[in-house]
Amino acid sequence: MITLKTVTKNIIFSSDASTLKEALEQAVNASKSLDNIDLSNQDLEGIQMAGASLQGANLEGANFAFSNLVGCNLSEANLRKATFNGANLQGAYIRDADLYGSNFSNSNLSNAYFRHKSINNSLLKVKGASFANAIMVDNLIDSIEFTECSFSHASLKFATLKHIWFISCDMGKTNFKGAALYDTHIDKTDLHGANFEAVDLAKVEMSNSDISDAYIGHSTFSVVCGNSRLKTSQSQRIILANFLLNWLELTIDKSDIETKLQELLKEYAPANKYSEALTKTGEPHNT
Repeated sequence: MITLKTVTKNIIFSSDASTLKEALEQAVNASKSLDNIDLSNQDLEGIQMAGASLQGANLEGANFAFSNLVGCNLSEANLRKATFNGANLQGAYIRDADLYGSNFSNSNLSNAYFRHKSINNSLLKVKGASFANAIMVDNLIDSIEFTECSFSHASLKFATLKHIWFISCDMGKTNFKGAALYDTHIDKTDLHGANFEAVDLAKVEMSNSDISDAYIGHSTFSVVCGNSRLKTSQSQRIILANFLLNWLELTIDKSDIETKLQELLKEYAPANKYSEALTKTGEPHNT
């Protein structure tokens, strides 16, 4: 006999299953709520718990690798150092969960919600979590500060990010194609090779970050520069110049290139790069 209990030792479900995984799957199939359950440090790899309600659960250190957690409610759950590598979390609702050191690498998080019930513009602090290679298409991510997190090679296509900070994160080759970024701040972050195709960057503030080899086709990058939204240190100027040159190469209507963009290039780029940039716009230049 296996008895499932909450963190306060209240009985949730009793089962004659031989393993904890079987008992949990029976509880989910019986539409039993698993809110506030204590599953800390349990090895539940491959478990089938689609649609489970785990609100307020203690899942610290638990292993959910390659599990089916589609549509699960993980709001206010303790997910510290929990593993979801390769898990299917499509449509999961993850509001105000403790994500410190959690591992969502290679997981499917399409249409998932990462939200913080913000009071006085507060942010949920997330440190050391990994979303490397995760599928995060159409995510809603709201009011969160990510520090030292990895989004390397993750897909955030068509995601919506609101009131977000990325600090000292690895976002190399992250795919932001078509994403909506509102009040997004990026600092000391590796964005080399990231894809910003069709992204409005006008409400993004960036500082001290590596944006080398980033792709920005059909983005409103010139608006960002014109409003000084993109902040760079002196060490980034050549990287920024190359970034702008890539944008110029991708611009279809050369007549739309703003004077402010040319002024920025003149300030940041070496003389030969500035000359090259103006040549591409069809404007006269001095050698």
